[in-house]
Amino acid sequence: MLKRISVLIPFLLACAFTAQAFSFEPITQDYTPSGKGANHVFRASNTGDEKIAVKISVKPRSVEPDGTENQGDESPLFMIYPRQIILEPNESRSIRVKWNGDSEPEAEIPFRIIAEQIPVSFAEKQPILGGQITLVYRYEGSIYIVPPGAKSKLSIKSMNREIETEIVTETVMETVELEQDGEITETEIEKTIENEIKHEYLVFEIENSGTRHTILDKIELKLKRNENDSAPIILEDENLKGVAGENILAGSVRIFKIPMPEDIWEGPVYGSIKQAPAK
Repeated sequence: MLKRISVLIPFLLACAFTAQAFSFEPITQDYTPSGKGANHVFRASNTGDEKIAVKISVKPRSVEPDGTENQGDESPLFMIYPRQIILEPNESRSIRVKWNGDSEPEAEIPFRIIAEQIPVSFAEKQPILGGQITLVYRYEGSIYIVPPGAKSKLSIKSMNREIETEIVTETVMETVELEQDGEITETEIEKTIENEIKHEYLVFEIENSGTRHTILDKIELKLKRNENDSAPIILEDENLKGVAGENILAGSVRIFKIPMPEDIWEGPVYGSIKQAPAK
């Protein structure tokens, strides 16, 4: 460890750190498939003290059931002007992004709009000794092409119990008797023991079979013994860490896992979900 530090410290001392910052807004924008709402303006601002270059792109996106996001290649369905800009310190520029795709999609289409700095140096003189570390910024926003009347529709597709086993190792002292030369003596020895701890979870799939994405806030998850259970366990946002606040795209499924509620019964668990209407 000491050798590693002795190598890193001279290197870091010899480097110049350059913090180049910029802002990009809006970070989320709904589009209509046609008309005036298919054309919007974004704004990039250089909040640093050095000239920077920024590139704008739009990519299609999808989300796996475990929450992993996939992004495709840059979409040809948008007109972006300008695609690349150079910003002086404290300068702002507008970027026009126009949808040229399907004017009558059956469901909402999600995209990522990405604004990222291009690692270009505008310095007239390069440092002779040492090096330079430049911190660059990247914004990933959301664009949704929203057809008229698009709505989300949530349901519980499946719900199951899951048990995970954790092996916890600990060292304890144990007294043993030893016989030597006809005499019995007691001595303490270290002994490693393994304890098996079981954790029970509730694993469930939430399906959005609607035509618009939704953020899982103000939700109510009902857990029931059967479809006619008149005394269900009700979980709300504060009881649904890792679920509340998540985004479910139109026509997709997400899998979630939460600790099993302490007061739940043995046997099968059925569920339903309800979301308060957006204001």
